Amino acid sequence: MSLKINRVGNRYGKLLVIREDCNRGGRGQIKWVCKCDCGTTSSVLADNLRTGTTRSCGCLRFEQTINEIGNVYGKLEVLGRAKNQSGTRSAYWLCYCDCGKEKVINGKSLRSGESKSCGHCSRPSLVLRSGFSSHYLYHTWSSIVARCYNENNPDYCSYGKLGIKLYEDWHVPENFFRWMDTNLGPRPEGCSLDRINVYGGYEPGNLRWADSLTQVNNRRLVLLSEEEYGFIMERRKNTIESPAVENLVVNMGYL
Repeated sequence: MSLKINRVGNRYGKLLVIREDCNRGGRGQIKWVCKCDCGTTSSVLADNLRTGTTRSCGCLRFEQTINEIGNVYGKLEVLGRAKNQSGTRSAYWLCYCDCGKEKVINGKSLRSGESKSCGHCSRPSLVLRSGFSSHYLYHTWSSIVARCYNENNPDYCSYGKLGIKLYEDWHVPENFFRWMDTNLGPRPEGCSLDRINVYGGYEPGNLRWADSLTQVNNRRLVLLSEEEYGFIMERRKNTIESPAVENLVVNMGYL
């Protein structure tokens, strides 16, 4: 039988052994009560001390965690470290959202881009920074916001209620303006903004400048009556410039 080594007074990493623990490990292993440099007392298996497996109460892992304080992810600014969630070793951070709410979020979710807001500020802010209020796309942006997020808007039932939303980064209008200017350029004469996939949202890769006829051919027809559908298909197949077809597509918002 090997002799028990008295480890009282020995130091292992940040741990100072105070006394032997009267309790044993699951297989009868010797345990030692240790005080960490951070002031926390914990009970550690002798083998873990000897092999260097345990070198702190757990605070050493905290010190080695990426410091996110002050970092900004989308609408979120990291204020400080939060208590870890039960059953996980991942670092959690207290974040402040542009909407004024605070939320505790996993560091991995922040860095991967999975979390960019508190998740409750569904409607974008209509406040613009100076220099953008006169931008030619302001009316376009504010109209998108209204039809996607304002339940009192007459077009909400055809957009927001159906799950059509504005890309989250574009909740900040300057980001929307810059993307449009860089990727689509100035609005061509006689064109307006169109979603390529009419069932998709206002997001990168799904927008283009299109004339009225192109947009008519790209509308959702599932809510039309049989007569209305016939009128639209007449326009699509024959591009007949009849007053009846023109009035229908204009009055119903299909132009």
